[in-house]
Amino acid sequence: MKTVLITRPDDFADETAHTLKEMGCEAMCAPMLSAQAQDCPAELPEKQTGYIITSRRTFSFLTPYKDQIDLTKPVYCVGEKTASAARDFGFLSIVAGMGGSAELAEVIQNNEKRKAAFIHFGGQHVNADMYEVLQNVHIDVHHIPVYTMKNCDEIDKAVLKALKDDMIDVVMFFSARTVKNFNRLVTAYGVEKNVKRITALCISDRVAECVDQIKWGDIKTADDPSHVAMIKALSKL
Repeated sequence: MKTVLITRPDDFADETAHTLKEMGCEAMCAPMLSAQAQDCPAELPEKQTGYIITSRRTFSFLTPYKDQIDLTKPVYCVGEKTASAARDFGFLSIVAGMGGSAELAEVIQNNEKRKAAFIHFGGQHVNADMYEVLQNVHIDVHHIPVYTMKNCDEIDKAVLKALKDDMIDVVMFFSARTVKNFNRLVTAYGVEKNVKRITALCISDRVAECVDQIKWGDIKTADDPSHVAMIKALSKL
């Protein structure tokens, strides 16, 4: 039985842990980031073509602004789970893109005319690839952060013991910021040498590049930046 460490924030970690347990893995959680509400402008920009939402977490922080959102306008979402959350929120015209935000940008580019204008609701930190793709075809995106991700400053005692005792086989990383904080904490706790026998499973090449800053037993990358691809990659280890 593989012991897998999940580094996702609490609001997503339980879902992944449930999936891993169904696969016969032992799942441990050590969130590296936590979501906190971010102040938004009192009034949202007008004359928008539609909306972009790249994480279903956004909806947990979007309710205070619901009265200002035109739910009849199209909303482009990363993945089916975000699209489902958009439907629950009340949006009527929903387009789901597979993969990450860069892939979603291609969907928007194919569907929308030049000079379209979108509000992107999401976290404070964004993937610049999406903005670059859309700006190149003259589609304007106004970023409104409704939450920010803060670094966690501790590793759970049970997880720390498992690291010291070489009980963890795989660590799953879903973002570059998660990796950077994990590297910081394992170094601070003096257990960076213990990861030399562990496989780091990364959601993208960009994340894998951050992982490579400390020595791992192996580094694997999912075929595409999605939760489904991460689970599939894990099943092959």
